[in-house]
Amino acid sequence: MRKTTLIVLTLTLCILNSGCDSKPIATEVNDPVVSNSPSAVNSPSIPEPEMSAEEQYQLGIKYYNGDGVFQDYTEAAKWYRLAAEQGYAKAQIKLGYMYQQGIGVPRDFTEAMKWYRKAAEQGHDDAQYNLGRMYSNGDGVPQNDKEAVK
Repeated sequence: MRKTTLIVLTLTLCILNSGCDSKPIATEVNDPVVSNSPSAVNSPSIPEPEMSAEEQYQLGIKYYNGDGVFQDYTEAAKWYRLAAEQGYAKAQIKLGYMYQQGIGVPRDFTEAMKWYRKAAEQGHDDAQYNLGRMYSNGDGVPQNDKEAVK
């Protein structure tokens, strides 16, 4: 129990201070950590209700990049979704991209459009650009140059 508490506290401080080094966190205090080991175990997650949308987004970035934790796209999508559902535009764009490319989630253009549109409605220019590209290319929607330039 004390080891788990220590790990959760350490991860929380790293997120809040953005001070984690690039080495993955061990699941036990004395465990050696090898980032590309097939037997590697991810750090325990912090309970979602205690975190703001920004903190959830930042944790998603850490999992996406393997920064301080083992790289895990599925876990990154989980954290992006939690932030995106709270209306956090940056997370909505990342989640949309993951759906568009099929990274950590099944490829789903409808879901990608949904998340891009939510961020675009908040005025986020990257989301507006991504929506335009999807319409221009006909990705998951009929190709439509008029919609693409909106």
